[in-house]
Amino acid sequence: MARKKKVEEKRNDSRFEQLSLFELFGNDISNDDSGTAQRTKSSIIYHFETEESATRNDQPNTSGGEYTLRSDSSGNSDRTANTREFDISAENPSQEQSSFTSQGNYDGLDSQVESDEPQISERISLNFNSLSTEKKIEYNIESIRTLKTIIEEERKATLNEKEILARYSGWGGCPQVFNEDDEKFIQERNILKNLLTIKEYQDAKASTLTSFYTPLPIIENIYRILDRIGFKSGKIIETSMGTGNFIGMMSETMYQDSELCGVELDTISSNIANLLYDKIAVQNTGYESNPFPKNYFDLAISNVPFGNYKLHDKDFNRYNFNIHNYFFAKALSQVRDGGLIAFITSNDTMDGNSGIMEYIDARADILGAIRLPNNTFMQNGANTQVSSDILFLRRNDEKVLSQSVYRTRSRVTEHRYMNDYFVQNPEMVFGQIDERKSQFGNYELTVTTDLETLQDRFDKCIESFPENIYEESKEEINSDLIPIDIEHSTYAINSFFIEKETLFYRSPDYYYPLKTVDEVNLGEMPDDYIVFKTKRDLNKVYKMISIVNSALKVIDLQLKNTDEITYLTERTELNRKYDDFVKQYGALHKRTNIGLLEEDPNLYVLESLEEYNPKTKTIKKADLFFERTINPHEEVKSVENLQDAIRLSMDTYGYLNLSYMSSLYSVNESDLTNELISTGNAFIEPETEKIVLAEEYLSGDIYEKIETAQKYGYRDNQKALENVLPEPLSAEDIKAQMGSTWIPTEYVQEFVHFLFKETAYTSAQIDYDTITAQYYVSKPNYWSMSAEAKETWGVATSDNVQYPKRQPDYTGYDLVDDILNSRIPTIRNYWDEFEDGKKKVRSEVNSERTSAARDLAEQLEETWEEWLYSDYDRKQNLVNIYNRKFNNIKLREYDGSYLSFPQMNRMIRLEPYQKNAIARIMDTNSNTLLWQQVGAGKTFEMVAAGMEMKRLGIRKKILYVVPNHLVSQWQKEFLTLYPNAKLLVASKKDMAKNNRKVFVNKIATSNYDAIIMAHSSFKFLSVGKEKEIEFLNRTITQITDAIEEMQYSYEKNTTKIVKQLERTKRSIESNIKKLTDTPRDETLIPFENLGIDYMFVDEAHEFKNLYIYTSMRNVAGIQTQHSQKASDMYMKCRILQEYGGGICFATGTPVTNTMAELYNMQRFLQEDELEKMNIHCFDAWAKAFGKVINSFEISVDGSRFVNRSRFCKFFNVSELMTHFKTVAEIQTASMLRKELEKSDLGRRNAIPPKHIGGKPQVVSINPSEELEDYISNIVERTEVIHAGDVDPTVDNMLKVTSDSKKASIDMRLIDPLYPDRETGKLWVIAKQVKEIYEEYNQDQATQLIFCDSSTPHSNTQQENGTFSNVYDDLRNKLIQLGIPEDEIAFIHDYNSEASKIDLFEKMNKGTIRILFGSTPKLGAGTNVQERLIAVHHVDVPWKASDIEQQNGRAFRQGNMYQEIYEFRYVTKGSFDAYSWQMVETKSTYMQQLLEGTGDKREIEEDNSNSFSYAEVKAIASGNPIIKEKFEVDNEVKRLESLKKLYLKKKYKAQDDIVLLPKAINTDQLVLKALECEVKFFKEEVMTMNLDRTFVFVNDHGKKYTSIREAWEYIESQYNSVPLKDFKRTYVGGFMKAKIWIDLGKSGEGYVINIETPARMKRIDACNPIGRVNFSRILKKISEFESDYNHVKSTISKLQNDLKVSQQIIDSKFQYENELKAVRQRQKEINDILNQDNQTPIVDSEMEEDNELEFA
Repeated sequence: MARKKKVEEKRNDSRFEQLSLFELFGNDISNDDSGTAQRTKSSIIYHFETEESATRNDQPNTSGGEYTLRSDSSGNSDRTANTREFDISAENPSQEQSSFTSQGNYDGLDSQVESDEPQISERISLNFNSLSTEKKIEYNIESIRTLKTIIEEERKATLNEKEILARYSGWGGCPQVFNEDDEKFIQERNILKNLLTIKEYQDAKASTLTSFYTPLPIIENIYRILDRIGFKSGKIIETSMGTGNFIGMMSETMYQDSELCGVELDTISSNIANLLYDKIAVQNTGYESNPFPKNYFDLAISNVPFGNYKLHDKDFNRYNFNIHNYFFAKALSQVRDGGLIAFITSNDTMDGNSGIMEYIDARADILGAIRLPNNTFMQNGANTQVSSDILFLRRNDEKVLSQSVYRTRSRVTEHRYMNDYFVQNPEMVFGQIDERKSQFGNYELTVTTDLETLQDRFDKCIESFPENIYEESKEEINSDLIPIDIEHSTYAINSFFIEKETLFYRSPDYYYPLKTVDEVNLGEMPDDYIVFKTKRDLNKVYKMISIVNSALKVIDLQLKNTDEITYLTERTELNRKYDDFVKQYGALHKRTNIGLLEEDPNLYVLESLEEYNPKTKTIKKADLFFERTINPHEEVKSVENLQDAIRLSMDTYGYLNLSYMSSLYSVNESDLTNELISTGNAFIEPETEKIVLAEEYLSGDIYEKIETAQKYGYRDNQKALENVLPEPLSAEDIKAQMGSTWIPTEYVQEFVHFLFKETAYTSAQIDYDTITAQYYVSKPNYWSMSAEAKETWGVATSDNVQYPKRQPDYTGYDLVDDILNSRIPTIRNYWDEFEDGKKKVRSEVNSERTSAARDLAEQLEETWEEWLYSDYDRKQNLVNIYNRKFNNIKLREYDGSYLSFPQMNRMIRLEPYQKNAIARIMDTNSNTLLWQQVGAGKTFEMVAAGMEMKRLGIRKKILYVVPNHLVSQWQKEFLTLYPNAKLLVASKKDMAKNNRKVFVNKIATSNYDAIIMAHSSFKFLSVGKEKEIEFLNRTITQITDAIEEMQYSYEKNTTKIVKQLERTKRSIESNIKKLTDTPRDETLIPFENLGIDYMFVDEAHEFKNLYIYTSMRNVAGIQTQHSQKASDMYMKCRILQEYGGGICFATGTPVTNTMAELYNMQRFLQEDELEKMNIHCFDAWAKAFGKVINSFEISVDGSRFVNRSRFCKFFNVSELMTHFKTVAEIQTASMLRKELEKSDLGRRNAIPPKHIGGKPQVVSINPSEELEDYISNIVERTEVIHAGDVDPTVDNMLKVTSDSKKASIDMRLIDPLYPDRETGKLWVIAKQVKEIYEEYNQDQATQLIFCDSSTPHSNTQQENGTFSNVYDDLRNKLIQLGIPEDEIAFIHDYNSEASKIDLFEKMNKGTIRILFGSTPKLGAGTNVQERLIAVHHVDVPWKASDIEQQNGRAFRQGNMYQEIYEFRYVTKGSFDAYSWQMVETKSTYMQQLLEGTGDKREIEEDNSNSFSYAEVKAIASGNPIIKEKFEVDNEVKRLESLKKLYLKKKYKAQDDIVLLPKAINTDQLVLKALECEVKFFKEEVMTMNLDRTFVFVNDHGKKYTSIREAWEYIESQYNSVPLKDFKRTYVGGFMKAKIWIDLGKSGEGYVINIETPARMKRIDACNPIGRVNFSRILKKISEFESDYNHVKSTISKLQNDLKVSQQIIDSKFQYENELKAVRQRQKEINDILNQDNQTPIVDSEMEEDNELEFA
């Protein structure tokens, strides 16, 4: 085969649905995207001989039931037909006779069987008759019933049936039939529910406001105008065809002489159109996704959908056209040069400013336009009036002159403009122009009819259109290269296809029959023309494509659940074609066979039909040849127990079908019912009188079920439900913050009226929008506001703000607005600046007014809480509302004790909690989150649950999505638990670009027990284009509908809400565009068609960054990042659920950074539950369960505190967690330990070890001077950054954070030239590791060292002692300390799965003793715990979950030790303090949530109950009272927020009263020492001169008058002793002071100390020059007197400060309540710190004894 160049297929990555017809003013899109339900019926069982038994009797049998095909001269052709395995040796030469005949046809193949069904080509004449609603509904139902019958019977429609189908007119104007409260149409409604799929029913219901077909007279006149223009027939596309009225109304001549196609999104309408018009090709898709060719059509005609939203089409996205204008742009690309367009469109096309008319004018001649009356469509049932135009165009690729009249507008009414074409041609306007106010509050043009009829208008205006200007296309016909037409445009580019027994190839612009090289003149053909060398090759490809077609048909029959006869017939045909091919040409996989297809998109379907074994060089047929690989629901004839009968019935029918269960369980229905009820397994559901499971009936919304039981008199049910009713909460238990979305808006309105003493003329209006969760406050005019609103609750302007700065008014209404919408009040000053002649508005925070506003906010919230429950009726109503909405759930308790796991490895037994988790997963009514501690056995739970569901037939095709590095481990553990499991595991090679198609097709075509693939591979399972568009369009549609309905819900706030919705819509559209622009491989079978019905996702927290939409800004604790992979996972989860599938997420850390991640987990797994609580976005969730707090947090350097807004306070947490636990199976570390301690399985090392000492060992390390200096520099950098005095590209907080974190580990990470101090963190760690190594050497115990900073890389190897990274440096230190190098390993050096398995085995055996790793590499999926004695944390983890992951490697089942170490290394005064603060903030609240038992209803992230993090934070800060200061300052913050500046001074004075006496006492001791020293050295200071009076007396009494000789003696005293053996040494006296040589504490070597009568005083490090050293001693002694005076002055100042502080306190006693609050808080702090699980505050000396100190 010859090919000279490749041609790539362009993909249309559209993402939005189009609406069916007129949709500017109504809701046409259902939010329900559930897939089409399969029609089910009882299976008919037929008996056939097995394929093996049907073979020839003389066929030899080989062992194992396998057969081998070998080519030989005897040619046993029968042998292959029914074998699964054969050799792929060379093909038989005797079988090479080609079946290609001289006529170009193929012999030896079945000719196509012509249908004997009569062809029905009659076209129904359409008549326009006004129908009553009842008649319209009747006709529609009859049409749908007929349609479903024809589809099920797979035939064409008869003439009589066409007449019935033609009566279908959509559901516009028929909302009654879908109204559940309308009893008149209850029968029709039930019929529709039975006839339609869920999606079809929802779509029909949604279309009642918008689906209005074009009146036939309009269509008729459009054709009259086209006839005048000169169009008679041609290639016609109807771009939004409904049931095809435009096709039905064209003349018979045009119909017969034209090539017709249409596009329609609605399934019912599309199918009807297909049956009504036999010759038309209808695509059931959105116009943006249609496959038809460009530059092809002679006419595009339609009534295009109207709407203020956009479709996603890469070719046109840049124009930003609304949908109706997009249709023009798209149609101009599909009609040929000279082709026509006749569209009915919104008048926005011609009157708007979208740029579409300029776009059209540049590409087409505008032939004319008509403006229709507003009531045109009301005659077809529309309940609203719309303005519309008919626009006629002719594409002109050589257009020169602009038709400017169409591009300009003139004012024609008070508020509106109209296109100048209509202004200059008033006869084209079919009525009188006027304007009206629309439902959006703006004005729109109207056209009202007069006495003249519509037809009269058409008759008059037709002469205005040009006559006979249309020219038919002139095509050059090439018998070899056939231009792509409508029929063949649906074939994929670069694909082979068979038509009329001839093989064709489709290129981008042509298709052509394939020939051999000697039959074609290649010089006349394009470069990419395909030819074959021989007819034999041509015949091969023909047969391979025939095999592909059969394989795809077999798959399709399975998807459609076709009857067994039809399915087996096609499967037999597939086997025959395949076997014939193999006998003649060998296996498909042979390079000389499959290589002929090259880039054909079906190549990979073909490859997946064989399984090749390279070792034996044999191939096996895929399962598709022998069994259903995408299984329909198969009948199970018997079960062994009641539980299996219940489970199968629930999965098959969704309820307990007694007849079905009776057959399964072999008991009669009466006995079965008695057993179900008597055993407590089931109850009768009152409304339906159906029997339902007790677990289902006695769980969920109990209030609702009690009311139903009472209504129908089911007392036993009521009693059972009351026994499980959640205990009602009282008012004091319920946090009802202002802004909570469950509180009726009228109460907020009532409160504002009360607060501001409003009158009827000065009241505000408050509205709430559920989509954005925003409150809108429409406040009265400022001058009409009450004094309460302006003065009492408003904030006055500041006196110190001067012109030109402006201070906006801030009234009580602004305050209410802020509080309702969870905003921390912030008031700014504004002023104007001019840059380059342009005015720019600048602003700054007015701290005085902001403080006042926040003070008022707290007061207002207190007033709200007092007022809200002050009225008894209001209180009771609110309590009832809350209990019904949130405290209404009884959790289901799952008991898996009945599970027997018949296929499981009998050597393995599962714990009871694991069985319970499996039972939860198997519940088809709920998704599952396995929120379980590391080591709980989540993997086995998921494996066993999947295999049980597969065994019972509950699920058919199960997918496991696991972390990349755990794929092989998952496979190993799966086969350990289920040795006979048939797995499909995706390796990296499988998912390579050239191989992934084969793998995806294997998923669809094979029947595996489980499919396992990596997180990174999952993205390649692409969702189908149309399905993705449909999915992504929902939120857009919801917002669009909300905008359209504003006038019915709001008054004053309509404009505000519409603007906010539009902003939200734009934000969502932008996000969707990013998601949908991702390239995809469209040749793969779409995700939704793979047959996957259950998905497990391990380590699901990797997908937590799902996009959320929130109005909160600059608030910490709210997720701001979102990832493509999370969005992809979300879409697939929703699709799975809509198709009846289920999901199980598994992770030990679903929430790691922010509470928003809990919300996202709910979106993945229980979005329907959120919507039931009226929570449609994050802000609604946040207002129901949380609050933004303005608090102080420790600064970046650990030395001070900064003000920050954080979403960190949570309330009503019991109800939040109850709702969440409907899907979550939680197993914390303490819960797991309790479960394992009571286990009776007797497993060895089953209980995780505890901490030695009961807690982590905190190793505190003193900072070096270099580090202290560097931290000081960091503080200076931070101040400069905050002041905005540095370019962010030069320095920013990200760099500060990174540098500080590095410095806290080792200063050499900042600069390798810094010294390697023996007292540094890395040496401390190395020595600690060595100590543990020696202590447990006999056990060959192992240790893990975690470090996420400075990980090793191939290009940073440590050479010649130069520091490069922490890993290499620590390893070298360990080697220096005596640990063998081969016992130390880095996880980073083990990249392959095989090498990791080997590493883990060596760790568990003790061959490798020390393993380094980072959290991502070592923190998950590494089972190395068997000998682990210690875990070391080199750096502070960023996430609290990282600690859990790291410790989870050791503190888990299977460890031989009952107690082990955890070491946390913290450098004092370093960035570690800030890092631990961050970890504490992230960890505390989730620990509280999980450990709460219902009595703790509020939590706050920065209130610590986490012993470990709180202690570490205090030690790391280098200040043991920092924790106390943090808490006290939080209380000071409260006082500051109340705008009491004098209280701030008072609190400072209180601190001084405590601190100053200590400082004075300390200084007085120093002063006393200095006084003694001044007197002692006074004479020496006066007389000493180093040049004249120098005297040094050594320790032996020898005098030295030479400075050089004296220092040489001193040097001899320490140079003669090795550094490691040196101890502090007395060397002599100078100026009456004793001189000592010691080792510096900070690694600076030898230092000089002097001993005075009062103390030991450090001088400096030893200098090689003696004069320098003695000069320093002299200087220090000489400074004693100045030091004395300075300290004395300082004491005096402190005493005065103390006096002033006392005066401040005394003078401010009038604020006694506030002072009591501070003192009470201090007492509470002391009580908390003295709890058993907390570290008490101790003084520095006590602290030294409680920590591991390394000097």
